[in-house]
Order: sequence, then C-alpha cells, then structure tokens
Amino acid sequence: MKKINSILLITSLLAFAACSDVPIASPKKSNTTIPSTFTTKVVLEKYTGEWCGACPSAGQFYSEKKSTDGTQFIGVAIHADDKYANPANEAIYRQLNSNLRHNPDGLSIGFPNVMFNRSKGPNDQVINGFGNSDWSSKFDELKAATVSSGLSLETSITGDTLTAAVKHYHKTALEGNYAITAYLVENELNGSDQVSAGADYKQQHVLRELLTPAGGIPIDATMTDEILSLELSSVDISAYIAGNLEVIAFIHQDGATFSEQAIVNGQIVKAGENQSFD
Repeated sequence: MKKINSILLITSLLAFAACSDVPIASPKKSNTTIPSTFTTKVVLEKYTGEWCGACPSAGQFYSEKKSTDGTQFIGVAIHADDKYANPANEAIYRQLNSNLRHNPDGLSIGFPNVMFNRSKGPNDQVINGFGNSDWSSKFDELKAATVSSGLSLETSITGDTLTAAVKHYHKTALEGNYAITAYLVENELNGSDQVSAGADYKQQHVLRELLTPAGGIPIDATMTDEILSLELSSVDISAYIAGNLEVIAFIHQDGATFSEQAIVNGQIVKAGENQSFD
C-alpha cells in the first residue's frame, strides 16, 4: 500500500490534535447547500478472491444493484489470497475481527461474504454473510431507512497524485463515538484468473487503498448545523488507471469489532470529480 504523505483533520475537537503542529480549525458555516433530506446510501463490502468459484455470484449481485439502485448502492470488494489482496484489505479484515482465510484468529467462513452497512446478520450473527437469497431483502431494508447525516466528496488529480476532501453534516446529533473511513477502489481490473469465469471477466470495486486508518478518523457527530471536513492529501495513484478509480467515504460507529461498526451513511465519487451533499 502506497504511503499517504499527510492527513490533515479539520475539526473543532482539540482532542484530535495529538501534536501541537497539527492544524486545527473551528468548523465554520458554509455556503454549501444542504438538502432537506439526505439520500440513504448502503455500503456493501464483500470478501472475495479469484480462487473462489462462487464469488462471481456476488459480483453479479453488485452489478444488478448498481444498475437498479445506483443512487443508493456503494460497492467495495475486499480480496484475500489473490493478486489483488494487499495490506489495506488485510487491515480491514483484522480491524473488523472478521474472516481473512488464514487470519491469526483462525476464523473461517464461506466466500463470498457480503456485509451490508456492517449490520448484523440473521439470528443476530456478528458476521454478516447472509446468503444469496437474503442479499436483496437486506439491501431493500437498509435503503429504506431515514438518515440525518450526509457527506460530500471533493477530489482532484494532478499528475499521479490524488487529493480528496470529505465533508460531513449532521441534522441530528449522533450520540456515541463515530468515525469516517475512506477507500480508494478500482474498477475494470483483469479477472482472467477468476475461477469459474471466462477470460474476459472483470473485477469491479476492488479496494486499492485505505485513505484513512483502518478504524477510521474520529469525528464529532454531535455538532449540528455545521459542515466539518477531513482532508486527505498526496495519495500516489501511479500504479492505477485513474479513469477507473472511485473514492468512497462513510460515517460509522467507532468501535473495535464488527458489531460496533454499523455504517450510518456513505458517499462515492469518481476520482478527480466532486459529489455534493445529496
């Protein structure tokens, strides 16, 4: 995983400034238009690998949801034990106390495994694998929820450098600890090694970089009527095809395990473009 040279957190919480030289600014009113309601986005994170013969079924599910629910669907593919596995993927597995095939905890599940907003599965399971027949109903359940928090994303590319700013706004205070996690994902990757798929198969939504620590950056979600911002800078994208990249950010509970990480809302944008609050 390439190094993110600097992460500047702009917020009013002085507790986030671990060192005196970290710039801290009080949030200010902005001319940015905040919609009367926020669109509910459902973040799907799937565990997959090219060795997994059943995994293209999850890819097909992603394609269907992107086609039918594109304004509410955000997809991520977290690869294990193949050429697209990397430290970013392993950090997410371990941070969620979930299921890297040969992880130190010795846990194992069937692949593909799809998480929906990191919510619990049937029978209060901690691991949200569900099954193919349950995926649509869970997606429909979550997309119907009303949310009071939203995000915007501003990104730009100069040469081989990607910069991004994530803004968040809360109409209603969220009690408890919350954080924002951001990903860089890439589409249209060579999937010729995918078991059970043809030579022209493409891997989509592949997690390439963590743009925040695995557990996210803590935020103050109790503040209302203020736009707060996280800025990420100097992300090297020279190994990727810029036109196939997307930036994803989401607000989630700030907890150590999967069951404490429920996602509140998310946002996605093509790298180099902007997505306002919606």
